[in-house]
Amino acid sequence: MYQFIHIETYALKASSKVKPTSKKQGSGKIKYSASHIIDEALREVKACPHVDNPMPPKFVLGSEDDMRNLIPRINDAVSKFKNPDGRKLRSDAHILLAGVASYPREAEQDNPDNYEKWKAKTVDFLQKKYGDKLTVVLEHQDEAHPHLHFYCLDEQSPNVKMLHDGYAAASKHPQLSKESGLAYKAAMREFQNAYYQDVGVSTGLTRIGPGRKRLSRVEWNSQKAEAQQIAKAYVATSEIVNEATLQGQSIVNEARQERIKLEQERRDFEVEQATFYEKKRELIAFMKKAKEFQAQLYDVEVIQKGRHQMLLAHEQEYQSKVRLTDELRLRLTDEFLRENGIPLESDMTDVDFTQSTDWTVGCDPTQNPAPPWYRIDNDLKI
Repeated sequence: MYQFIHIETYALKASSKVKPTSKKQGSGKIKYSASHIIDEALREVKACPHVDNPMPPKFVLGSEDDMRNLIPRINDAVSKFKNPDGRKLRSDAHILLAGVASYPREAEQDNPDNYEKWKAKTVDFLQKKYGDKLTVVLEHQDEAHPHLHFYCLDEQSPNVKMLHDGYAAASKHPQLSKESGLAYKAAMREFQNAYYQDVGVSTGLTRIGPGRKRLSRVEWNSQKAEAQQIAKAYVATSEIVNEATLQGQSIVNEARQERIKLEQERRDFEVEQATFYEKKRELIAFMKKAKEFQAQLYDVEVIQKGRHQMLLAHEQEYQSKVRLTDELRLRLTDEFLRENGIPLESDMTDVDFTQSTDWTVGCDPTQNPAPPWYRIDNDLKI
């Protein structure tokens, strides 16, 4: 079982290439065009005379509507496109890249799961290679071997020859030169090698068939068996690689989570550090204000002490004046009593106050006239 994949480009206008109208080579010929290629894939009437019992295709990527819209989309892209020199695209320019990849019928019947695997890997290969330019992939089961057809277009640059590996490589050399031919063949070999590495190895297909290698039946059977062993080894290796990949991904995820955790801790630390420095600045400002307040308190204490000393001086002065006033009052009272013939305390030791009614009455300040000593006190404002 060997791989088969082929790509070609087509123009809106039929090229000079020909295709037989029946399985037998010979009679009537039909020219290739993009429309004919599409009709053949859709199994339109008279478009597939080489198929005994045509069956509708199964769409693997895209739909029948996408397939039928290829020509309108191409026409629209061509009508809008102009070369850098302002000229429109030539009518015979190749505007559709189409290809086919085939799988051996015997291998499909022996291992249907491997066939499905081959289909999925082939589509993955095409998507990786052509990207969004890959528009439709469909499956045919009505011929000798099951196969996939695929179609690509470029609406930004409608000439699709640059999507074709061989034409793209040949364009770097003079047209129809030996170098361009060699570049074309080398590029197509690389295309086949890439498909073999991505699809053929893992699905048990050989890179080249027996006819190309001129192998005997025994040698070819041996090579097919070897291809099957390689496929099994590839599957086993893939499982190991997948397991290792999962383990590696798990380690990567753990490391990523740890990094996220550390990053969060770093951010938390930065916040705490910023808070610490902010509190430190607040504390320094508070201490500065406290020192200023302490200085103010010291000034107040000095003022209070000065005022206290001043009050003490005033108190002492007041007490001195009170004593002076008392002395003056006593002195004036003594003088007044002597001038008015009133005995002093030293002259009244022998007086019996209980026998003197006049004196007792005279001691009542409410009686008129008031006693002399009462008038003296009031005159002195005491």
